[in-house]
Amino acid sequence: MTSAIASVTFADLLPPALVTMITTQQLSELSQRQAKLMEEEAASKKVEAQLWANQRPCFTWEEMQPVAATFGNFSFVKNLPSERDQNFLLRVEGSEDMVVLKINSPSDDLPFIECQNIGLQRASDAGGKCQRIMQTHDGKAIVPLAMANGAVCQVRMLTFLPGKMLADAAGSCAPEDQAQLWSQVGKAVGGVSASLLDMQHAATDVQDFDWDLQRCEEVISKLLVYIPEKQRPLIDRFLEEYRRDVKPLLPHLRKSVVHNDPNDYNLVVTKDGGVGVIDFGDMMRSYTCSDAAICMAYLLFNVPKGEPLVQSMVPFVSAFHEKCPLSHFELQALFGLAVMRVCTSVCMSAYQISKEPWNEYLLISAGPAWNLLERLAVESRHTAKPRKVPAPLVTRTGKPVSDYEYSESMITAFDEGDSLLRCE
Repeated sequence: MTSAIASVTFADLLPPALVTMITTQQLSELSQRQAKLMEEEAASKKVEAQLWANQRPCFTWEEMQPVAATFGNFSFVKNLPSERDQNFLLRVEGSEDMVVLKINSPSDDLPFIECQNIGLQRASDAGGKCQRIMQTHDGKAIVPLAMANGAVCQVRMLTFLPGKMLADAAGSCAPEDQAQLWSQVGKAVGGVSASLLDMQHAATDVQDFDWDLQRCEEVISKLLVYIPEKQRPLIDRFLEEYRRDVKPLLPHLRKSVVHNDPNDYNLVVTKDGGVGVIDFGDMMRSYTCSDAAICMAYLLFNVPKGEPLVQSMVPFVSAFHEKCPLSHFELQALFGLAVMRVCTSVCMSAYQISKEPWNEYLLISAGPAWNLLERLAVESRHTAKPRKVPAPLVTRTGKPVSDYEYSESMITAFDEGDSLLRCE
């Protein structure tokens, strides 16, 4: 219920004779109480609005068919999984082509959906294998749709990118073919990062997103209390290494708009062996090397036992660097940031488990991440620390080597056995 006294003070509401009997201190106390009540009311409204906004859309195909018809003629195939949106896989009538009718969560406002469309278009124009945006008969790319509770979702129609999710393709990939697959992943993700380098959009200036690598230390430290006590020393160790080896590099890292979630379920391996990138829903301005670090974190899960984790990432990093050149500071921070992504994942899982202790899926899904962290800890004890970043190199003619030329030499050295991407 809205307060009727939002724009007046208590003194305005009291009879004049009574006002003269109230001391300044008493009036101040009343004003403070009024302010507190208003703050509590505002907080309550914010929570209520957030609860509404966070509700996932849940429409039937019958309800969505008229909306889909504004884009063309389609038949329903199946629902596609999504964490917070709703997706319908549809077939174009008279064709074998597929499309995706995507209903965004009401927590994603129109400017952010427009921002995603711009990012998708830039990546596609740069040659990336990405979904393409379709338009309605009257030329609209986004259609608003109200939920039963009044919250508004934004609806889009996107082309479907056929292929296997990287999570599935990596699991069935022969060890001798993994380097080639990682190289294709690096080209795809690096191409997207490069296409977003000079993008500017107010919707990407996100300040409080827990999956932002700029906030990894803050988020992990905040959620550490939810980690089981016996596993906490492992996270403490990686945090200590991050503060020691990666944090000093952060002021030297560039920032730009990034995809921010190139995980193995947002990467599609196509029939020709290429890799496509989908789901631009976490786009934001962060470290330019974020996409490389985040993607690396998920690739590490698929490195066969017995293969060195760091060296296994060379094909991916080299291919990413070819598309989106990284500085030597970014290369040095890369592996440490990837480890922080894994640490963030287990902390977020632990928090969710505390809220849903009966959910066995959460417990099971966190297992591989803990296994990876333990493997990282073991391998790091047997890996030499990287050399310090030396003074800028010069050529034989005395001309300084550029930052990116220097990065090339670092990747070459890393490929020959030096641990130049480690945070340890």
